[in-house]
Amino acid sequence: YVKEGDKVSQFDSICEVQSDKASVTITSRYDGVIRKLYYAADDTALVGKPLVDIETDSGPEVAQEEDVVETPAMSREEHTHQEIKGHKTQATP
Repeated sequence: YVKEGDKVSQFDSICEVQSDKASVTITSRYDGVIRKLYYAADDTALVGKPLVDIETDSGPEVAQEEDVVETPAMSREEHTHQEIKGHKTQATP
């Protein structure tokens, strides 16, 4: 989507991330210039780590784009059933 030196505006698409369950387009939270890409296309991005550095128009400070949200892993047993109005039902794992 973007390369170093590209100008981006808030809500511009900057990359796409894919997990085993979803593919999501990540948008910029800032107006500025892409200064660093942390990953090349098809690399595996680490959860909670920055994807790009964006130099904002307000100065030389670097804003890190951290749109990957870390969620704790849960065992399969934790989500095998749920209660709805007192009745146990099977949930989709």
